[in-house]
Amino acid sequence: MWQITNRSDEAVYVLRWETPLDGLSRSIFEVSYKGQPVRYMDKIVHWGHPQADDFVKIAPGQTLSAEVNLAASYEMTNAGDYTIGFDGQLTCHDGGQREDRPSRGPGRVQADADAIQLEFRSVVRRRTTRAGAPTGPMDYTKAAAYSNCSTSRKTALASAHTQAKTYATNSLNYMNSGSTSARYTTWFGSWHVVALRLGEEPLQQDQRGAE
Repeated sequence: MWQITNRSDEAVYVLRWETPLDGLSRSIFEVSYKGQPVRYMDKIVHWGHPQADDFVKIAPGQTLSAEVNLAASYEMTNAGDYTIGFDGQLTCHDGGQREDRPSRGPGRVQADADAIQLEFRSVVRRRTTRAGAPTGPMDYTKAAAYSNCSTSRKTALASAHTQAKTYATNSLNYMNSGSTSARYTTWFGSWHVVALRLGEEPLQQDQRGAE
């Protein structure tokens, strides 16, 4: 559970996309397992210049909260304890002239001279079933099956499957090409910035279910 509380005597406005109130649009948490960082696997949204309606109002004494399913956005595949920290930057203002006041840190984060307080659980436990857990790559080659499908429908599905794999491969190649096209930079920014976020490592295609 992620919470933000306004402990000042005036309303404040916080930029929504820097919080998980509407879900994650980038990595704003530090997640680690046994001291090792856990990779963020979800979307990265490129936002433009914030407008007035991009801010959420928090009244004096009000607390806003959001349940965050970190397992859906981070590669939390191991059983055990995960350490969670809020690594986002908050942009807030008091309704007048906007001021950027970034604040970083795990556990409890204070911003705007103690006016805003963030709280979340510092450690979470992800439980997985040990019995029957896969010990290696899973075989998906026989996962597909048909039920009450006509020959024409089976042909259409097989064709769609082939086209989907081709589309995925083309997308992967495009993402790794270092493109400077308007389409790429509009959604993701410059290739140099994206490469830094990825640690200079190329993207890889997940082959599970591809066959």
